[in-house]
Amino acid sequence: MLYSYAFVGFVGAKFIVPVGHGDDDQCIEDDFTTWESQVNQMAMQMALLCMIFTIRVELKWLFGRRSTPHSQITLASIWN
Repeated sequence: MLYSYAFVGFVGAKFIVPVGHGDDDQCIEDDFTTWESQVNQMAMQMALLCMIFTIRVELKWLFGRRSTPHSQITLASIWN
């Protein structure tokens, strides 16, 4: 576990939910419930960002960038 934790930082990635290293207060159920709520919140935020990104791509393609094939639209071309 510690090796993979160090490797993630080495390659420049970041954890979306804090990593726990075992049961610190002898109540694993509470720890899991807290972790689960963090994961659910992050998943909902990621889904919302994906929906916003998709809508923005579609609108830019429909209203003004018809010459750009859909497969060639990049993140930089959308936000500029």
